[in-house]
Amino acid sequence: MIQAELTNDLGSLVLPKLEVPLTQGTIENATDVETLDGNIYTDFIRQKRQWTISYSYMSESEYNSVRAYYDQQFVDFKYPLLSIDFYTISNLPVRMYMNDKNIINNCADVRDVVLTFRESRQLP
Repeated sequence: MIQAELTNDLGSLVLPKLEVPLTQGTIENATDVETLDGNIYTDFIRQKRQWTISYSYMSESEYNSVRAYYDQQFVDFKYPLLSIDFYTISNLPVRMYMNDKNIINNCADVRDVVLTFRESRQLP
């Protein structure tokens, strides 16, 4: 089973059981330059990874726990640390994104939660 864990000043949180698809993408920092004769050359600068985790449903308590880690990056001005053993990621600083809360019933269960983590580093 693939597990993901977040760590910050709140402590550690094992994310709810991951559903598929769990997407790993690449963010390219490169610029294509077209010359006058129609050829191109590329200034390759770097690549960063990005992971997207989608949940069909999440309970209110699960959502609130994850949301607390999302909100904390705006309080501490520090990124949470992501660990996913499957991808050999350990305590990697990531910018965390979270979509809007979509409550679906009177129990406050949430539907279609999407978490995105963009690889970065902690700045002073």
